Amino acid sequence: MPPLVDSAALSGLALFAIVLTFASALPPPAPTLTFASLIAPAPPLRHDACAVWIAAPHTPCFDLTDTPCAPDTMPPALTDAFSMGGAVDTSHSMVIDDTMGGKGSRYGASEESVTALALAASARHARLAAAAAAAGSYHALAASLSATGFHDRKDLLRIALLAVNASRPGGLAALAPAAVFGSMSPWIEAELLALGLDAVTTVEYNTLNYRATSITTLTPDQLATNIADGTHTPFGLAISLSSFDHDGLGRYGDPLSPSADLDIMAALADCILAPHGVLVVSVPVGSDQLVWNMHRRYGPARLPSLLAPFLPALDPSPLIPLVDASSVLGWDSDARLSQDRPFTSSYEPVFILSPLDQAPLHTDREL
Repeated sequence: MPPLVDSAALSGLALFAIVLTFASALPPPAPTLTFASLIAPAPPLRHDACAVWIAAPHTPCFDLTDTPCAPDTMPPALTDAFSMGGAVDTSHSMVIDDTMGGKGSRYGASEESVTALALAASARHARLAAAAAAAGSYHALAASLSATGFHDRKDLLRIALLAVNASRPGGLAALAPAAVFGSMSPWIEAELLALGLDAVTTVEYNTLNYRATSITTLTPDQLATNIADGTHTPFGLAISLSSFDHDGLGRYGDPLSPSADLDIMAALADCILAPHGVLVVSVPVGSDQLVWNMHRRYGPARLPSLLAPFLPALDPSPLIPLVDASSVLGWDSDARLSQDRPFTSSYEPVFILSPLDQAPLHTDREL
């Protein structure tokens, strides 16, 4: 049996300690980490987060007009908030109009195409599981992909889902209902169906015509309404792959908001996820940057705030084959937090998280 953690796993866990330490200005933790040392610097969970998110506007601009509505420039009145008082570089721009000139984007998928995607996903999962067994763990497999200097973020997500599936009694199906936040093609939904879930909800600003009976689609407006009127069933599992970094920038017609990314993460922890739910999320990581209106990149200034409502979700256990202590996959160096790279390059580790007030606190186990 491989050791519970290796140096790569410790490096991944150090990320959580680093970003939480930035948030609180506490001294860095000792080299031997425990869940207690990760919990201690964390600010309390915002219990008004759900009310804040529900009250925020969610109607996309293309539902209000049929003229071009993706903003070409950052509104001067919001510059200080978007840049966090100058801590986030906003000197670059790459304007993208995914509202299709104000008409709104529309994406579709047939029942047959979703079935085909799920079958392909099952075969891919078998290959990745075999590769993880050969590498010693899912984390080791992810680290080997990152060591090449480039990793496929889709494969990192698949490895993360396989790790969560292996770590939970009953697998991912026990976490139902599940949701995908941000979708232009139902490939993530198909990954979840291939891992035993019977149904998936997709939350997306754009108009979706997914005709598979196993997929339900909601707009953020509809989700907010469901939460407000008490008809929302909290998700046991939520997936967001490079989606929240776009929130509030208007690229997809979403209302402009400097805090939209932080607000959805806080709301997920507060009420969108079920108690002990799991969030699998990726965002671009590097030196802090906002490229208008393309995306955000998260570094020492903003990443702590994004992760603040959460803790690592994977509990290390010698009884679970292939699952080790790391809840961040694809992390290869702590220097990534300050590394200045071209804004068009993407480095996106995958975080496996549970809400701060709901995560199991295994404070007696050293990692």
